[in-house]
Amino acid sequence: MEQRERIGIRVEAILSQFWRDDSTPQAVQLLEIESWMDVLEPLTEDEIRRSWVEYQRSGPRTARGALRRPDPGALYVIAMGWRTEVQARERFNKQQADRMAEQREADRRALDRISGDRAIQIVRELAASKTMGKSH
Repeated sequence: MEQRERIGIRVEAILSQFWRDDSTPQAVQLLEIESWMDVLEPLTEDEIRRSWVEYQRSGPRTARGALRRPDPGALYVIAMGWRTEVQARERFNKQQADRMAEQREADRRALDRISGDRAIQIVRELAASKTMGKSH
């Protein structure tokens, strides 16, 4: 079964929890499900499922407390909000890792660097060895 079909089945399950006018022609009902599939198709099945769970927990309710029937955009917005959070967290983690790698590289270079005193000592040793090797 393809993802789009699985989305259609999930949408049918979601919509079946709400009142429907039985006199609505089946063709119209299928078009409604198709429009839901069009909106939700960019999402993974898990994102759709988790969005529906979140909508059931926090979605708008009637004065009597009954959950209002969602449109596909409501679930899409929830899922995209999570994607944005995940992407921001991933960017942050990558920046942190890059900073740590840069710091390790700087630390490594610092270990390879010689001190000013050692540099002067090396220059003096080189100068001394050149003067000792010359014959007058």
